[in-house]
Amino acid sequence: ELKWGQSEPIEAPVREPVQDPEVADQGPPDESSFLKSPSQEEKKAPEDLIQRKVAQHHAFHTYQDHLQKVGIQFQEVVQEAKHIMQDVISGRPRGLRTAQKIVGDLYEILDEADNSRALLNLIGSNETNEEFFLHALNVCSLSLMVGQDLGLTREDTEILALGALFHDVGELKFPAEQLLRKGSMSPSERKVFLSSHPKYGEEIVNKLSNFPYEAKEIICHHHERLNGSGFPTGRKDAQISTFTKIVMVMDEDEEVCQGPDAV
Repeated sequence: ELKWGQSEPIEAPVREPVQDPEVADQGPPDESSFLKSPSQEEKKAPEDLIQRKVAQHHAFHTYQDHLQKVGIQFQEVVQEAKHIMQDVISGRPRGLRTAQKIVGDLYEILDEADNSRALLNLIGSNETNEEFFLHALNVCSLSLMVGQDLGLTREDTEILALGALFHDVGELKFPAEQLLRKGSMSPSERKVFLSSHPKYGEEIVNKLSNFPYEAKEIICHHHERLNGSGFPTGRKDAQISTFTKIVMVMDEDEEVCQGPDAV
């Protein structure tokens, strides 16, 4: 029944779906129509694998060339380091100048991209029997890396590295045969050794009028410990400079890498 003003309901026309005759003739799609052609995947996968292998091979040889370049630079620094210790022990100013040049050279090496990683591959290598010089340069290089990562100025980083380079210079006061058995010292011998060589190192660098005070602090106190159990004075955390703390850690880290015979 219709009321006044109401029109008859209009039904929407029913539209039949329009199909492409070609599609309609093909019938309903099956599961295989949603999958990529196996033959294409089989062809693509080996090509991708070959490309990855070629890229890895190229990257490996590029890094090996880079490592060799950094290794040559580092060995040049090692050769220079062998000559400076006697100059410093004798109080010759050229020893300090050469040491500052070495530190500057290492800074330049590490300032280039990827050189830190390459140098870390060289640290701890046994390609030379000059353990003392390698240890000094390794600790110096590690301390330089930390200084750069901490955002220290170049001047401060090089002072840190100078102290690291000479942190064990006082050991040269001991006979060579005693140094060779550092790892097998008795507790009493070890205590004397750890207490005395920092003092000997201080005496040596005091002969150099321009040796930075902050670097001297490293030489004097790199065997102190935060809990006061170190040598030679038993300083505690707040009494130890930041530069000295860095070298303390790098010294221990490098010696662990060298093996149980190191001190």
